[in-house]
Amino acid sequence: MHLALDGVALHLPATAVFASLADLCFESIKFPSGSSHLLLRLVSSACCPHLQRLQLRKISVTALSELLLEASALLELYCEDIHDMRFLELRTPSLKILHVTGCYSLVGLTVSAPRLEELEFLVQHHLHIDTNGDDKNDSSIHLLECCRLIRCLQVQKFEQRKKQYVDIIKSWIIPQLPHVTSLTVRVTLWSPHSYAAGVASLLAQCKSIRYLSLQLCCCFIKTKKLVLSCDKSSQWKSHELSLAHVQEAEFKKLIGTADELQFIQFILTRASGIQKVAVSFNRDYWSKCSEEDGFKALPSVAGGSWTTCNIAYLSYEWTRYV
Repeated sequence: MHLALDGVALHLPATAVFASLADLCFESIKFPSGSSHLLLRLVSSACCPHLQRLQLRKISVTALSELLLEASALLELYCEDIHDMRFLELRTPSLKILHVTGCYSLVGLTVSAPRLEELEFLVQHHLHIDTNGDDKNDSSIHLLECCRLIRCLQVQKFEQRKKQYVDIIKSWIIPQLPHVTSLTVRVTLWSPHSYAAGVASLLAQCKSIRYLSLQLCCCFIKTKKLVLSCDKSSQWKSHELSLAHVQEAEFKKLIGTADELQFIQFILTRASGIQKVAVSFNRDYWSKCSEEDGFKALPSVAGGSWTTCNIAYLSYEWTRYV
């Protein structure tokens, strides 16, 4: 059942049981005041004992400060843009996929999901997460510590708008994540500083990656000192990376500084089994915009060749010789 009602109010039943419902999606729905307990009942095992996939997207529930989900059969949970939810508690022993994005009022998360394999988690940076009754506030890292079976991981790094640059990923004590095979890192930069050290510290803990994606979003004003500012940090060189399992990598909207290009080369040199590489540059921040300049800046990868995909977007692709 997929209900997308464009903000229309939905009155939920108080006693009905949906014994066969396995996939439920509520999208753009307003639930009347005083019905939060009915929503909690509906998504629980008591009402939907065989529910395996639940999506709650852009819903509004008056006085829904806490969502307690007890669902023994649930395998996938997606919570997106639930602005009134402050506390989320999951008692989901079978859960394998968890996506929580855009829930910016969330201040507390309690998780019991020992089989979690895929995680996308984008909320406030300061959040209390409880998985074993501990009181920790290193929210994202504490969640990773308790989800060691994760295979697919997306990390979104937002640089703080401060005079002194702080690399958020680099400052984390990242646990080993031996089962991660797909890693996507999205970096939003508000000033021209190198992000490489933080990304390298994350890569060092993921030794089974097969797919790697690094995506940049630059929000600062371009200056003539851009290259000098980015070239000062080369701390990533101290990391020992084991990337022998990487088969496909993509690097989107690179700035094109020397430090950045050396870092990409550093990664690919350690990816001995690479089969495909995609690279694109950001025209707004890189002065060298010709196809020839793009080819000169591309990293050297043995056993294959580079081709131009789209010169307008300065995008290139490397594939291994057959």
